[in-house]
Amino acid sequence: MKEYHLDLSRLEDKILIVTQDQALINSLKSQLSLEESLLIESAASGFECGFQAEKHHPSCVIIDFSIGSREALQICRNLRRCAEFANTILIVLFPNSSPASLDYNRVSEFFKKPFDVALLAEHLRTLLDIRTLI
Repeated sequence: MKEYHLDLSRLEDKILIVTQDQALINSLKSQLSLEESLLIESAASGFECGFQAEKHHPSCVIIDFSIGSREALQICRNLRRCAEFANTILIVLFPNSSPASLDYNRVSEFFKKPFDVALLAEHLRTLLDIRTLI
């Protein structure tokens, strides 16, 4: 398909990582680098996340709550309010205790820091596989 310049965007899963932690972004990219079907983008704020989500329509959004609990919660709410992102996989990362106001029914997976990035990558692959089957 690449040889004939066909649109491959529908075959790629897009992952949006919302964090200011460059080491986390690099670790995830390293763990997922063997997956040719994954396009990984990042955003450092809620505003940038909104822009990137509209531009790329990600299959998964990973939100690091270290950007600020209020901002991260608002991102979660905004994504779930929009029908366009209703089926988007939502993974949240907590630097310490999880916020009481988070609706866990609307989150696909959550991890408390420190965590094994390889485990997160494995869970992400599983969630993407399940989503593909549905």
